[in-house]
Amino acid sequence: MVNDASKKFDRGGKMMTWCGRFEGPTVLNILPKSNGMKQDDKVKEFFGKHSSEYAKSTSHAKGNDLAKLISLMEPKENQICADFACGTGFTAVEIAKLVNLEYAIDTTEQMIEEARKLARDAKLENIIFLNEDITKTSLKSGTIHIVTCRRAAHHFEDKRKFLDEVRRVLRKGGRLGLVDMVRQPEDGQNVLNKMEIIRDRSHVEALSEKEWLKIIGESGFKVKSVYSETEPMSYDSWLRPIKIGSKEDLECTSLLTSLGEEDCKKGGFDRVNMKVNKTRFIVIAEKL
Repeated sequence: MVNDASKKFDRGGKMMTWCGRFEGPTVLNILPKSNGMKQDDKVKEFFGKHSSEYAKSTSHAKGNDLAKLISLMEPKENQICADFACGTGFTAVEIAKLVNLEYAIDTTEQMIEEARKLARDAKLENIIFLNEDITKTSLKSGTIHIVTCRRAAHHFEDKRKFLDEVRRVLRKGGRLGLVDMVRQPEDGQNVLNKMEIIRDRSHVEALSEKEWLKIIGESGFKVKSVYSETEPMSYDSWLRPIKIGSKEDLECTSLLTSLGEEDCKKGGFDRVNMKVNKTRFIVIAEKL
């Protein structure tokens, strides 16, 4: 049966209306279709286009998860470390200040260039930048004390392959520090991932904490500690660097209005007040 739908919600003082036709609840099970591009190309396209905006992101530069990650990892001045999917370099630069040598690795050239600028501004000379696929890096096996990966793994098509590469380059007893958004168990309609894919077509999947811990354990690591926190933000802040009024914005608001209010909240989206609660977890795991 096909239903007509016309719903309204308040968006920062502006009443928004979505009108459409959908076949009952099946709309909840539809993820945006791929445009045929390979995942690596999607990542390069999105982050190449928005690299300068990510370089100015206060959340990425000074988010609580960065300080917490470093405090849990306890990097030492004699260590060699690597930041996988380093982006514009905020994590790599902070760790480089504390260690002997830091590798900063990313598949998107424009992000690497922004990271280079950040390192130059910090007057750091102990960072080696590698424009490479993080699942097949040029790092030698068993040479790295610490690998970090912050706010990037939801873009990885094969998370087990990523973990295999991390394990390959780590010394025995070396540690992985992973930070990423996680889907909450109550998000049965997978709202988080649906919204993220509309906003950013290079998004693959945010796993639940339970799913992450399972594959980390199966990949030859022992979990040492787990920490999570929820960052509240406005819808507009969540959407950045995508602009309000864009096609992606309109698709996101259309999805929210097609869902029940409780389903939205379970996915972290308060469609009434246009607020978002994004939960991230930090896991520290040791190579066995």
